[in-house]
Amino acid sequence: MGGACKRIMGEFGKPIMLAVTPSIYPELEVKIKGAFLNVNLPVFRSVRDVAETLSRLYQYKLGRNREL
Repeated sequence: MGGACKRIMGEFGKPIMLAVTPSIYPELEVKIKGAFLNVNLPVFRSVRDVAETLSRLYQYKLGRNREL
């Protein structure tokens, strides 16, 4: 599962950020998170956390481009 996402990310050159929300099945949640973390893909607790991180990365990139 994680390896397939990593290959797709490499093929298209686009970042992949995942939201794995809390579950009533904690063992499954840990297993899913582990599959993605093992291939160094970021895993967040909510779509909101993903959006906030993307916004911060975008703002950082804007600031770096202004310096150039």
